[in-house]
Amino acid sequence: MRDYSERSFAVEDGELVMHAAPQAGRPYSQRCPLAAFQAVALELDDASAGLTREDLRQRTGLPWCQVAVALWFLDERSIIDRKGKRGGRYVPATEAVVEDALTEYHALREGA
Repeated sequence: MRDYSERSFAVEDGELVMHAAPQAGRPYSQRCPLAAFQAVALELDDASAGLTREDLRQRTGLPWCQVAVALWFLDERSIIDRKGKRGGRYVPATEAVVEDALTEYHALREGA
């Protein structure tokens, strides 16, 4: 797993964008459309026992990078927690994952 000196999020052109600056290597960005972000949040909302990244990718049919961006954002905002060996399962940390996820997305979009 990479070590990051900086990771930030923004909403650009209706997509959640993660900007990363690894300690070694060049900065890069990954994007997650709103519909993909909602799909990940919905799957996690319905999974009290948690899901792995592979579970989420299979259930949503989304590319790995979109699932990863959604998970990083949800984890940073304390909407989900990582559990199990090496933090392999993502479990809801709130009672309303979808609502909290969309609240944080729109707050970021509005600059709050």
